[in-house]
Parts: sequence; C-alpha cells; structure tokens
Amino acid sequence: MKLTAILGASARQRAISLIEGVLYLVIALAVIVGGIVFFQ
Repeated sequence: MKLTAILGASARQRAISLIEGVLYLVIALAVIVGGIVFFQ
C-alpha cells in the first residue's frame, strides 16, 4: 500500500514538472516571436 502511494506521488511530481516545462517552453516561444515581430 505504501509503495503505490510513493509511486503515485512521484508520478504526480513528474506530471507537475512536465506541465511546468511546457509552460516555460510556450512562454519562451511567445517572447521570441514577440521580439521578432516587435523589432521588424
């Protein structure tokens, strides 16, 4: 029972980090595209 709880917690942590990575990627792309459009 304890093992499944630990696995669930690690999976949740991995999902959170994955979502954060996607968010940072989207923000970085938006900044890059915005900068290119702004400086043209």
